[in-house]
Amino acid sequence: MKNKSIRYTINSIRSCYWKKCNFCNITFSDKYRERTPESIVKEIELIAENSYLKDEINILFVDNDIIGCRGNLIDAIPP
Repeated sequence: MKNKSIRYTINSIRSCYWKKCNFCNITFSDKYRERTPESIVKEIELIAENSYLKDEINILFVDNDIIGCRGNLIDAIPP
């Protein structure tokens, strides 16, 4: 029997906190919003509990801004 797998995507943020990179189209997107870690864990738990394909569950984070508002690497990027 073939191993059954399913893939889910999760966003932990919306938009970009910095909005200052000239090369990025996210600069013009919606207001920056961050999910709490508890909210993300709850979503992962719901996926695990309710998935009808339990052989393999892949969860992919698809955030546009991996640094977020707590990072400091973005300060190196000029306006």
